[in-house]
Amino acid sequence: AEVQAVWVVITQEPSDCTVNLCTNSWEVYRGLTLQIAQWATQNWMIHAQPIWSKDMWVDIWNMVRHSTVHIYHIPGHQPMQSPGNDKADTLA
Repeated sequence: AEVQAVWVVITQEPSDCTVNLCTNSWEVYRGLTLQIAQWATQNWMIHAQPIWSKDMWVDIWNMVRHSTVHIYHIPGHQPMQSPGNDKADTLA
């Protein structure tokens, strides 16, 4: 669900706008900040297996290469440190 949420935001925003993404998912955060470029060069494979949610990651990659995107990791389920995170989980 987390990758899908990022995909929805990224694919619906105009390419000339700045997107600020906050996620409590370390998998999504690391995917966006550390791994996505490597996945692209490896034809979206890890150890000869396609990455999870490949189609969404490819769309995200194609959009973020031409946009300004800031990605932040926030603590999950700690209302004092990340207000609004629990509400976001409820909406998702």
